[in-house]
Amino acid sequence: MKIATPSKNRFRSSIHPLFDPRLALAILAAFLLPLFQALPAFAQGRDHGSHGGSAQSIDHQIIVARGTLTELNPSEGTVVIDHEAIPAVGWEAMVMPFELKDGSLFEGLKKGDRVRFDLTVVTQGDKTVYFISDIEAE
Repeated sequence: MKIATPSKNRFRSSIHPLFDPRLALAILAAFLLPLFQALPAFAQGRDHGSHGGSAQSIDHQIIVARGTLTELNPSEGTVVIDHEAIPAVGWEAMVMPFELKDGSLFEGLKKGDRVRFDLTVVTQGDKTVYFISDIEAE
């Protein structure tokens, strides 16, 4: 008489010998978790007052400006520019820091350079972000 013994891994599926439902569940959770985490931010961008379902519009503008580099901070991804007035955003001439779109924009720049830069302005609702998308020494 043969006695039935449980299999070594009771979680193995009859679908395929190498299919592990626990692993499949873990992989599914890894893909779905970021989506569920993003839902509150997505819902905040909706116009719930009218229930029309329209998302807030995003305004994207690129403004050409000029100034002088007073600091370069590659480790922080920023530069400080003594820039001329930028009427398109209502700024007088001033010295201020800017974030660069990416680190490759630091190439060929040095403190004291007179520069022309593309100031990118992205506005969504009451939030506005400014960063430099291109910069070159004149």
